[in-house]
Amino acid sequence: MGRCGLLPFEGTQPQQIWVGAGIGIAPFVARMKTLAHRGPGQGVDLFHTTAVLDPEVVGLLQEDARDAGVALHLFWDERDGLLTGARI
Repeated sequence: MGRCGLLPFEGTQPQQIWVGAGIGIAPFVARMKTLAHRGPGQGVDLFHTTAVLDPEVVGLLQEDARDAGVALHLFWDERDGLLTGARI
């Protein structure tokens, strides 16, 4: 994470890993919407973990990821356990 909570999405690295949960997914959703219009510049893997699996919300997230060319990895705490650095 960049200074003051800014996420440095731009860069020269060929691959990015994003991790979001709860309200923390919001900047990633916004970025995916931008990528869907602009086209992805690099490979992105988004790891999202949730305590409550809401099919409507998950469907919207899957749609945004598909449109942006982002690989979505969804973890539901009850089914998958907690997301850890080792699992990423």
